[in-house]
Amino acid sequence: MKPLNTRLTSGGSARPEIRPGDIWQTSAGVKITISSVTPMRVTYTREGYAYPCISPADNFYRAYFPVKTGAMTAWCQENNPLEQVKKLRELIQAKHEGRH
Repeated sequence: MKPLNTRLTSGGSARPEIRPGDIWQTSAGVKITISSVTPMRVTYTREGYAYPCISPADNFYRAYFPVKTGAMTAWCQENNPLEQVKKLRELIQAKHEGRH
């Protein structure tokens, strides 16, 4: 019997990339800033703690998750939501008037 080939394969990493300067946090809300990254370990500084901390990369992924700051703020600055709503209302009104 021939094996079934669905051609569905996974690719890439399921974990977010750790980069120097990124901000991550624990589930308790303690924020850290990444100082340096190697394939085996991550060096970071904790908020309110002066000395650098070192953690194996696998342990780091279990203890911390990335903080995405300003995503909504950046979008609002690029696309004024009020202007977008006004444009949509005008388009909807024009379509309704065109049909009747």
